[in-house]
Amino acid sequence: MERVAERPASRPAGPRKVPTLSETIESNAWDGIVGKMRFQVSSGRIYLTLGLFILGFIVGRIRLFERMDEFRGRLNRWALLALAGLGLLYVARSYLPPVAWGEVSFYSWMSSTTTNLINLLTAYLWVIVVMEGYRLQKVQRAMAPLVSYGRMGLTNYIAQSVIGVFIFSGFGLDWSHLGVFLSVLVCLAYTGVQIVFSHYWLKKFRYGPMEWLWRTGTYMKWQPLAR
Repeated sequence: MERVAERPASRPAGPRKVPTLSETIESNAWDGIVGKMRFQVSSGRIYLTLGLFILGFIVGRIRLFERMDEFRGRLNRWALLALAGLGLLYVARSYLPPVAWGEVSFYSWMSSTTTNLINLLTAYLWVIVVMEGYRLQKVQRAMAPLVSYGRMGLTNYIAQSVIGVFIFSGFGLDWSHLGVFLSVLVCLAYTGVQIVFSHYWLKKFRYGPMEWLWRTGTYMKWQPLAR
């Protein structure tokens, strides 16, 4: 009988290979995008993503947030239906058998669909909570510093990604060893800097840099930036 060599219980730790900036860009530009699109298609998430884009477009066109008093009753009734729907979805999901990651089957499709619906209804309820809370003067004052930050959401999102890569990657400061608590503190500090920057930027300019670029590309016409 042939003897099979035993697998060692552990291997000596070798030096950690840190990807370079060019390797990181190459990986994200190809593997990251291809993997993301495969997930979007195979999971059906792409239909939800497109649907949310259309929903956001409709909300903007009807100026929902500027006509809250007009839509308030209807939105709150929908919130009650969303609560009931969440309860039913959680019950339904509890009866689904566990599925392995990457498994393609009826149950994996049901699990993914149920989770997507739960996320959608939960997001809707959070929107209602924020909108109802914003009717209070104290909440408006507390959230006032976030107005400029939100108006520059695309700029801040991309900048946070770029700075975050520099802070935590091996080709930057390599602070990946900080742990969750200290990492959260670093991110909160940087977000505070972004809030202050956004406030003063919008005092002199109409849009954030990326918002201006997006708007100019959308209308295919040079948009005024300075106030």
